[in-house]
Amino acid sequence: FFCFNLFLCVFLQSLPRKLKNLQNLRMLCVRNNLISALPRGIQYLHELRVFDCSFNQIATLPPLQNLKNLKHFQCYDNMLSDIENVFGNGNQSLELLNLSQNYISVLPDSIGSIPNLTYLDLERNRITNVPESLNRLKFLKFLFLGFNGITRLPAALSSASALEELHLQENQIAELPPSFRELKNLKVGALLLVRVLLLIVASCWI
Repeated sequence: FFCFNLFLCVFLQSLPRKLKNLQNLRMLCVRNNLISALPRGIQYLHELRVFDCSFNQIATLPPLQNLKNLKHFQCYDNMLSDIENVFGNGNQSLELLNLSQNYISVLPDSIGSIPNLTYLDLERNRITNVPESLNRLKFLKFLFLGFNGITRLPAALSSASALEELHLQENQIAELPPSFRELKNLKVGALLLVRVLLLIVASCWI
């Protein structure tokens, strides 16, 4: 198998353990089911490129660092609260990561160890702090952090120099670090989603 699509598959509640035997599987879609957990055997699907398990009831994820060829992972609209030890520098190929609409409260430092990440969506979670390790994401272009409880952004985030869009609406951020003027590729329109940023834009980009 190269593609395994279980989208709306009679409201599947679990994945078969023998799934790990599909060593050539490259695309796996199990969205819109009733899955509460993923089998640890997922980590043995070394050829997997695209994995979508959105719109389920998944509360925890197994370690996914062995999926060295995984490019797109979407697990939005689930029940995730802890993603510690799930991602890391083993995810050399990961470019798109969407974990929006979950219950994540803490972002582990390991999130900054995904070297080729370009798109990161963490909107509508319960995040209050953004780790400085995100400054290591040198290819990150799109960062979605809206609808959380974030109170401040680390100044080191300005080192993510490829950033083009930064979505921060509906947080508790009072000001941006002055170092954000170094984000030369950032579109001002994206920054205006924060209530106080008219003053920041006036002082930093004019």
